[in-house]
Amino acid sequence: MMNPHVCKAGLWGMRGVGKSTLVKELEWKTVKDCSFGIVVSVELSESPDVKTIQVKIAESLGMKKFDVETLCERIFKEESILIIMDNIWERLDLIEVGVPFGDDHKGCKLLFSSRNLNVLTQEMNVEEQFCFKLEVLSEKESWSLFEKQVGDAVKDNNIRPTALKVAKACCDLPLLLITVANALKNKRLSVWNDALQQLTRFNHKVAFWSLGLIEDIDSLAHARKRLDSLVTELKSACLLLEEEDENEFIKMHDIVHEVARRLASRDQPIFAVK
Repeated sequence: MMNPHVCKAGLWGMRGVGKSTLVKELEWKTVKDCSFGIVVSVELSESPDVKTIQVKIAESLGMKKFDVETLCERIFKEESILIIMDNIWERLDLIEVGVPFGDDHKGCKLLFSSRNLNVLTQEMNVEEQFCFKLEVLSEKESWSLFEKQVGDAVKDNNIRPTALKVAKACCDLPLLLITVANALKNKRLSVWNDALQQLTRFNHKVAFWSLGLIEDIDSLAHARKRLDSLVTELKSACLLLEEEDENEFIKMHDIVHEVARRLASRDQPIFAVK
């Protein structure tokens, strides 16, 4: 971002690899090092609202009243400013938001994070050479992170073998590793074994289910009963969630969805419909 010829950069990777965490770390480091006169960070939603984004930027700049013109003028006043937009899903018109960049304001740098490289390169016009992919952890890195989060518990020879299996079942996703590790910290071996059983069952059942490979089905009614049974089991393990106001619908947390996709894709390519 300190390259005078670069106004936009991007960070991309699948759910749970730690994009938002890294973005927060970058924000903290740039503020600490005084790399920019001011740093503004905005977390976006799946359906971003321009007005909401403007309000977040304006508040960070100490503005209580503003419109597009005054917001743009305020940003122009900063000789160097970094604007971070975390978790961008689709094209965002920066001119409509009121963010000057490029030749209009060379001191304004933009950092985006996204799950999709195409959103960065095609929708936000970030050069691919300045888009950096955040990969899942290696097996060694996964265990190191898990061990750090759990603490001394994994030094127990009775727990360590199970802990190794639990960490492996987290599919090298940092967020899942941290979540599971914190949940198991200072817990008895029986709780560890139960967690491993839940994760293992999830690994096999959800991968199997997500591929649509339900065997020994001889009728639509039988298939429905089997599906209902799987859904009930997944809900009981908190792997599927019921919608608050819609009893007929269920949803899957992003992290659970990503683990299911990764497990299923180990055997053959899959297509996910959103």
